Amino acid sequence: PPAYQPPASTPPTAPPPAGYAPPPAAYAPPSAPAPAPKKKKTWLWIVIGLVVLGLLGCCGIAIAGGFLFAGSAQPADTIETLNQAALDRDATTFDQYIDAESVSTAAYEQFIQYIMTTEDYTLLVDELGEAEAERVLREEVLPRDSFIEELSAEFSFAGLEEDTVPFPEYTISSTTIDNDTAEVTLTTVEDGEEVEYVLGMTKETVGEEEIWVIKEIKNIDEMLQEQLGI
Repeated sequence: PPAYQPPASTPPTAPPPAGYAPPPAAYAPPSAPAPAPKKKKTWLWIVIGLVVLGLLGCCGIAIAGGFLFAGSAQPADTIETLNQAALDRDATTFDQYIDAESVSTAAYEQFIQYIMTTEDYTLLVDELGEAEAERVLREEVLPRDSFIEELSAEFSFAGLEEDTVPFPEYTISSTTIDNDTAEVTLTTVEDGEEVEYVLGMTKETVGEEEIWVIKEIKNIDEMLQEQLGI
C-alpha cells in the first residue's frame, strides 16, 4: 500500500475589510426592465370584423336565397291557381295568371301561318298574287283585331262558365325553365276526351310577388284546326 499522506491544511481566509456589511438575505439582483405593453391594432380588428360580417352576410344571403328559391312559385303552380280562381269566382287573380290578349295575338299569327300552307290559299295566291292574297286573308277573311278580341274573351275569366275550370283533370308531362321563361306541357280531360296544351309562360312581378303568367298556347293552331275541322 502507498505510504500515508496527511491532508493538506486549508489556508486561512482573509478577514473582511473594516466597515463591510454583508447583503441582506432577501436581496435579489436587479433584472432587465419589463417591456411596455403593445398597443392594440384597433383598425385591424375592425377590418377583420367587417370582413367576417361580410362573409356571414353573404352566407346568410345565399342561404336565404336558397330557401326563397325553393319556396318560390313554379310554372306548374299557375295551373292550379287558375283552376282555384275559377272555382272561387276570383276574376282578378284569374286574369293575373293568364294574359288573354297575348295568348290571342300569338294564336293569330300561328293560325295565319297555318292557313298559308293550305291548298285553298295556294289557289288564292295563283289568282291574286302573294301580296294581294295575304292582304285579303288578313283584312277580309280573318281580320286581326276581331280574331284577337273574340279569342281573348274565350280565355278571360268572363268566358268561363260557373263551376268550371280551364284545365280539368290535368296532368303535367314536362316543364322547361329558361331564366324568366318556361314551357309547360299538360294534358286535360274535357268532355271525356284528352286535350294537350303546350303553354308558354313568363315570370312577372305582381306587387311583391313573382308569378308565372301564361302568355302563349304554343300548339293553339293545331287546336283551332281540330275545332274548326280544317
